[in-house]
Amino acid sequence: MSPSHSQVALAERTPDDTPADNVAVIDTRFGRFEVDLDKTINMSQGPIGFAALRRFALLDVPGAEAGGFRLFQSLDDAGVSFIVLPYAEESGAIDPADLDAACTMNAVPRENAAFLLIATVRRDDDGGAVTTVNMKAPLLIDTVQRAARQVIFSDQRYSTRQPLI
Repeated sequence: MSPSHSQVALAERTPDDTPADNVAVIDTRFGRFEVDLDKTINMSQGPIGFAALRRFALLDVPGAEAGGFRLFQSLDDAGVSFIVLPYAEESGAIDPADLDAACTMNAVPRENAAFLLIATVRRDDDGGAVTTVNMKAPLLIDTVQRAARQVIFSDQRYSTRQPLI
């Protein structure tokens, strides 16, 4: 039986192809993925607008491996995924003091922290694609605890639609 868009199925065992005990198969709008459930990222509260979604996997975007984009895929609803881009701290686009404060407020040791920017692709007036990232509300990942939280920076210099250069 194939999972619906709101379900994730545990992988079925076959004699020829035996998945690990803790693997799920998920059908998404980007294709079918096998997800190691031991690598699940848990959120105490889901992303803005999706508060009930608590379990996620970080997956490669098919065909976009070179661009650094990843999928932050819900394991609670296969129909929900976010295209994300790891934040490059060397860019300096977010004040390091704000990153430190986010870590402190969420009890994430700075050395365990990774930030993901949620990306959006829109069509411009000429029909071209414009990719923006949300710098105001990145995802903070505790890479050791495999826990995440969306943080919101109050500083007005951060945009929810920062164009990628």
